[in-house]
Amino acid sequence: DPPVIAQQPQSQTVSIGGTAAFSVLVTGTPPFGFQWRKSSTTLPNFVQNEPASTFTLTNVSTNDAGGYRVVVTNAFNMSPGVPSALVPLTVTGP
Repeated sequence: DPPVIAQQPQSQTVSIGGTAAFSVLVTGTPPFGFQWRKSSTTLPNFVQNEPASTFTLTNVSTNDAGGYRVVVTNAFNMSPGVPSALVPLTVTGP
């Protein structure tokens, strides 16, 4: 079965120096490929058998603010994959 996003990532508001975590939950047949992106920039790629993936940013700075999404693939849907909603990371500071 191709991947289907069952739980979308959620927007985050984090203070400078804090931690932001974006998670997605999928159904379908593993293994799954999870390609996290900030706007159009590709972030580390994860391939795993678990139907969930979390992308974590630590020591957040204002440079980390922006929109994040993940594209999910598996052997039944290699390209272009199934994109999640684009969700914002808002960084607040002193």
